[in-house]
Amino acid sequence: MPGPRSLRARVALASAGAAALAGAVAAIVAGWTAEQLVRAHDDDALLAHTRALADEVRDEEDEPDDDEGPSDLGAILADELDEVPVVGARAAVYDDEGHVLAGDAQLSPLPPGSCADVGSLRACTVSYGARRLTLAASEGAARDHRSLFVIALLAGALVGALAGGASAARIAGVALAPLSALRDRVRAIDPGAPRVDRIAAPEHDAELEDLRAAIAELVERLAVALAQARSFASNAAHELRTPLASVAGELELLDERSDPEAIARTRAQVARLVELVQRLLVLARAEPIDRAHAEAIDLGDVVREVIDRLPDASRVRTSVADDVIVSGDAALLDALISNALSNALKFSDDVVDVEVTLAGDEARIDVRDRGPGIATEDRARVFDAFYRSRAARASGTPGHGIGLALIAHVATAHGGRVEIVPSERGLHLRAHLPRWTPS
Repeated sequence: MPGPRSLRARVALASAGAAALAGAVAAIVAGWTAEQLVRAHDDDALLAHTRALADEVRDEEDEPDDDEGPSDLGAILADELDEVPVVGARAAVYDDEGHVLAGDAQLSPLPPGSCADVGSLRACTVSYGARRLTLAASEGAARDHRSLFVIALLAGALVGALAGGASAARIAGVALAPLSALRDRVRAIDPGAPRVDRIAAPEHDAELEDLRAAIAELVERLAVALAQARSFASNAAHELRTPLASVAGELELLDERSDPEAIARTRAQVARLVELVQRLLVLARAEPIDRAHAEAIDLGDVVREVIDRLPDASRVRTSVADDVIVSGDAALLDALISNALSNALKFSDDVVDVEVTLAGDEARIDVRDRGPGIATEDRARVFDAFYRSRAARASGTPGHGIGLALIAHVATAHGGRVEIVPSERGLHLRAHLPRWTPS
């Protein structure tokens, strides 16, 4: 399979084509102009010969008859026509009504002082006295001119293409040199540590500057994504290390003796690991939901299913509007609501309120608890993966700092957002999701 054509070759070919087209157009215009000028010159010369012939014929007719020359008009015209210096000369004399008096009857009279094509001949007509005389010449010279015109056209196009191609290759190299330099600067970026300063210097050309700015923005986003991925992997490894070590220790105890308490502890650790891995898998989904082809989901149904699975569902009070429908992934929306309620129940010993409503073109999920809440200085980071506020760490409540990050991630994947609403007591979490409407 052939490789991609270089931009330099494209520019050179385009320039060569433009030069060939320009050469052809120039040759056409120049050839047409030259042909018109030559035709005008030939007509002037043919008219001059026609007038001279008319004068000679008239003079011969006015002379007295003698034995040295012809006396009738046809003979006079034929005798004088032999001396006309044109190729394939033919002539005819007409009366004022256009009837042929002498000469070639196939010629047609023209308006006096004009020239026109007559078949394969070029003819001009002049008047003398009450008569008109038409002189015609062969078009062989004109055909030769047209042949030269075609040759000139082809030669102009060929020369234009060759000259354009030769010069365009060099010009393209000079014109695209800044692009090649930008390419080298982009190649110099270390994929393991992308840095924008490698291509920070602005370009002088507006188009290249737009390209450089777009690449710099992409590199910056890649650097942020890489840093987040490394942080995510490091934190995930840290979170998994402790429960795995605990499970390994419990398994050693089980290997020594059959201990029901050890089995129960191992099961609890495995359950925590499964929950953590499930949350990590949700966070690892980077692509947004294709809402145009997603299923329609009633948020009220999802809330009721989640509450039915909760061990302390009696502490949850619900207020769910009818037909609050969104389009998306049911499993992810289940994870959003489940984590929001579990997080609220974990940090509050009182009742937790969950409300599902419609507000214009969006659906809202509000979860309110009566726990310690989140300090103002921590709210900017609580949606970062593995981040736990100082209050959460001080409370001793177990957790991984993934719940709120998962909620924000699922909301964003559905084209929505999540926020913390100011509250006098506890935490008020609100998720906004686009409302589904029939297409």
